[in-house]
Amino acid sequence: MASIQHVYRRGHIFWWRRVLCIHGESGCDIRLSLGTADRRRARELGAMLTAASGSVTMFVEEQVRRRADERPSEAELQAIAKAEFQNQLARYCDQQREHRGTERCTARPTSLMPITTSG
Repeated sequence: MASIQHVYRRGHIFWWRRVLCIHGESGCDIRLSLGTADRRRARELGAMLTAASGSVTMFVEEQVRRRADERPSEAELQAIAKAEFQNQLARYCDQQREHRGTERCTARPTSLMPITTSG
């Protein structure tokens, strides 16, 4: 079976990873546990997070512009990106539950691994 873009397996759980470039500078290496061992579910959640990457990058850049007097540190940029990815995933899962009438989606902020910086 073909690999899933930006998704990898760690133990029996799938994870999503993406490096975002903010204003063309050093990247924010974001790693999120998808909280599932099911390949189909990982493909679905990974695709949603990948699709949200552009809007998350724009959101983070907007936050940087609002702080024109002081550039946020790498840790602050990562925290902003992480929070927005969490919001995107939670909204997706809420919409999915409403549409399907199921509790299948398990997105929780506690399922996310701390993000790291790549240089």
